[in-house]
Amino acid sequence: MQSASDLQRKSIRANTQHKKRKCFETRDNGLLFGRNIKTKLPTITPKYQDNEIRETDKRKKDKMKNYADTRRNAEPSDLKKIGDTVLVRQDKQNKLSTPYNSNPYKIVERNGTMLTAKRDDGHMITRNSSFYKQVKIPPTIVNCEKEQEQEEPSTQLRTSEE
Repeated sequence: MQSASDLQRKSIRANTQHKKRKCFETRDNGLLFGRNIKTKLPTITPKYQDNEIRETDKRKKDKMKNYADTRRNAEPSDLKKIGDTVLVRQDKQNKLSTPYNSNPYKIVERNGTMLTAKRDDGHMITRNSSFYKQVKIPPTIVNCEKEQEQEEPSTQLRTSEE
């Protein structure tokens, strides 16, 4: 048989089992059930709001994300904006095939890491951003193309009659 002091000790241990969480700064049962469990021991129950818990959770998750990003040397992607010219990765056919298709595409839509690109002939593809490689076109090439477009209407075919 158990003595009264043993029963009292077990009761105290059972009533103090719900621990305060550091990350949420509140008790487990308050988060799970939305209320504190009634115990036989007199306790002071702090008032807390759901918004406080969410803010604390967000702050802690941001801290963990920053730590993980610094450990992995993560950098934000500033590449592959809408209108960029890109090359698309292709399957290796033989040992002479290039890793990227030589026909350039232009990015027309972006949804997270999913990019949709369109070629001049109208062919559209949707791939993950890791399948694309940005092509940097020198400004001299772009200027030469514009000049050629402007000259085409004014030039006429000359005949050998002269």
